[in-house]
Amino acid sequence: MKELNSNKKMTDAVKLVQVRQKMKGSEVKLALTTACHMPIHAIDHLSEVLVDTGSVLSDLRLHRTKCTALIKSVLSPWMKNTIKVDMRDKKYSLLVDETTTISVEKICAICARYFSEMESKVVTMFLGFYRTIHTIGAEVFLVIENCITEYDLVIENMIGFGCDGASSMVGSHNSIFFTISSS
Repeated sequence: MKELNSNKKMTDAVKLVQVRQKMKGSEVKLALTTACHMPIHAIDHLSEVLVDTGSVLSDLRLHRTKCTALIKSVLSPWMKNTIKVDMRDKKYSLLVDETTTISVEKICAICARYFSEMESKVVTMFLGFYRTIHTIGAEVFLVIENCITEYDLVIENMIGFGCDGASSMVGSHNSIFFTISSS
């Protein structure tokens, strides 16, 4: 009741909501900049500098945890959808490399290279890291196939395949090249 009886105007409440919406937009933009241009821990320092400037962003509350959540939950699905739309029905090349992490987990990094109509140039986009149990050709081929399906790509539109010289990639027996050739 105290809030209802106070002399605050409705316009003040509307302005507060508008400021909060602008702040959310600024946080998303900062998270996007962080995802594209710097390590995630740098946002802790950047946000403190922005708060100290005394600007409109003095109420900014964005640190590693919130920035990571924004990147994973908001920006990542948006970026993935943007890449899907941009790559639709285009010829593309895949760049694939497999590695083992320090925790002995095998992963494949997959990038796509294609002509982007949005940017009017050839671009290389990171499609993701994909876990695999073994790094033999047939297993890695299934990982690549899952990636292609995830991005709604047509395998017939793949015009190039780049990889290192590992035998699991280009060997004459049980390699990705062997699996693709015999398909």
